Amino acid sequence: MGRPRKPAALLELSGAFRKNPDRRRADEPKDPRALGEPPGRLPVEAIPYWEELATMVGGGVLTFRDRWVVEIAARLMEKFARQMSAQTVLELSRAADLSADEIRDLISREQITNSEINLLSRMLTALGMTPADRSVPTNANPANRFAALASEIKRGEFSAG
Repeated sequence: MGRPRKPAALLELSGAFRKNPDRRRADEPKDPRALGEPPGRLPVEAIPYWEELATMVGGGVLTFRDRWVVEIAARLMEKFARQMSAQTVLELSRAADLSADEIRDLISREQITNSEINLLSRMLTALGMTPADRSVPTNANPANRFAALASEIKRGEFSAG
């Protein structure tokens, strides 16, 4: 699967249009509404992650339409931050005299899974939260773009969408 398209506002902030003004998208929908406050259904523990993410992206990139993405990312960030170490699980199981099944249940609820980490990583990438996503290509040589496309096709990652 190909890389998801970055929002035009994020490309604008990164300076991508200064180098290639012809790449501006006239058809990208714009939402005049701001991201706003965290939704009431968001657990109190995840609110600081909502606020941190909104501040880090900044620049009016996130809008009202992005609320679900930010909410899911905030929930995953909170879960990642609170995941229990094996030592903590052992100490809790001894103190509460938990059965093996109860310990497995506790671990499965508290530990973030690889698929959740991958999802969070993809969401943060789509929001331009990694250095590679914020970088502007220094060489817009068409041959390099063609080589990259050929490489994607070879790996089976090309998507026409």
